[in-house]
Amino acid sequence: MTTVNRGEVWWVETDYGEKPYLVVSNMHRNRNLDTVLAARVTTSSNPPDIDSIVPIEHQGTIVGRVLCDEVVLVSKGDMKRRASNAFTPRQMHEVCRGLNAALGCP
Repeated sequence: MTTVNRGEVWWVETDYGEKPYLVVSNMHRNRNLDTVLAARVTTSSNPPDIDSIVPIEHQGTIVGRVLCDEVVLVSKGDMKRRASNAFTPRQMHEVCRGLNAALGCP
């Protein structure tokens, strides 16, 4: 089974072709289940300016924003290839802030 790490962006097969997703689930879950939780990445140049949309600093070939309010369950079988190395801890901290904004947790 492929190792999937929190903070990696993967190309995922969807009904609309391959799309990039950032793995946000924790490593314990990623190692023990056949699915991960992932947030969609958009390359749209004009997304709304809200706290749950987090800009991505240059991350390999991925440029855009993480849509923290679009977290989905992704089967590892639909994950085609890594699009980037794992985000840095600082980048993941920003994503966690975006997830918090999307979920409204204190």
